[in-house]
Amino acid sequence: MSRKHFIALAAALKAEKPGANWSANKHVQWELDVKAVANACARFDGNFKRERFLTACGIEGGHV
Repeated sequence: MSRKHFIALAAALKAEKPGANWSANKHVQWELDVKAVANACARFDGNFKRERFLTACGIEGGHV
């Protein structure tokens, strides 16, 4: 995968981030989904920047 693919994935995941008024369960599930995608990306690209990807998706601070 190329950088443009990672950017497109991050943008799509960020667009689906639950709003502040959504239930806590939705937020937890979304974050788990984003991290699962990040794990898959890391398996295919040794240079994948996991923290940068998580931040681009909307996870504060890109924490793992």
